[in-house]
Amino acid sequence: MILAFKGVDQMTAALAFREKTSSAEDSSLVVRRYPNDVLLFVVKGHLHKSIVKGMIEHTRALTSKGERFAVFHDWSEVTSYDSWARLELTRLMLTGHGDFICTHILTSSREVRFGVEVANIVLGYKIDEHTDRATFDRAMQKRLALRVVTRA
Repeated sequence: MILAFKGVDQMTAALAFREKTSSAEDSSLVVRRYPNDVLLFVVKGHLHKSIVKGMIEHTRALTSKGERFAVFHDWSEVTSYDSWARLELTRLMLTGHGDFICTHILTSSREVRFGVEVANIVLGYKIDEHTDRATFDRAMQKRLALRVVTRA
């Protein structure tokens, strides 16, 4: 079942071929894997340790097979996060940066945006930060179109 999220158009939703969901007390995670090397993580609420563990396990399972991905994080509805969560996601990118073609993060919360900015400094500015839904969606659509065309 494909869940509809604002900002994700019908073409994008139709391309998703695997989806996993999980939730914690006041948060939820949906992971969508597209057949064209794109991963979309949609997190809502508080970014708990348990949600981050799920994100890391899912990512490591895929990258352990030698696959590389363009990663998109829709955190537009993330309200806060555990500091452990930011540290572990930063560590994942430091140790597995070769597994990621690119990383885009959409945020709206000032607190979350600040955490992403700090992580981006540590990572040497490897994250494309978005505060606008339209620019995030355009980046994802561009990546989807690029990969679809190159496989034809």
